[in-house]
Amino acid sequence: MLSDLQVNFLAKALVEVGGTTLRGTTAELREKLARLFSAAAPQSRVDSGPDVELVVDDRLAYSLPSFAKAVDLSVESIRQQIAKSYLVPSYLNSKPLIMREEGIRWLRSLPADRS
Repeated sequence: MLSDLQVNFLAKALVEVGGTTLRGTTAELREKLARLFSAAAPQSRVDSGPDVELVVDDRLAYSLPSFAKAVDLSVESIRQQIAKSYLVPSYLNSKPLIMREEGIRWLRSLPADRS
């Protein structure tokens, strides 16, 4: 089962493959991703408010603040994941960048349940 954050980030990653902007509600994108990746099973949904329209960009890499915003976490949380070597940045001079593929790999490595 993919979280809303994972759905959003994976949908952004698909722009590179398809070359077009993807639009849709979280539920619509989850369904499209499930068909493409066979990754999401039917799920019971906790109502966290109405689905929002997601607009996908075509970035190849993210600064730490941009990546944190994309996955709805704080920059400090991202830095902690890097410090623990769970998330591996690339560097341009001294600036850390999260490559799209690394961000997707990291998201897929996250547990599906609270533990």
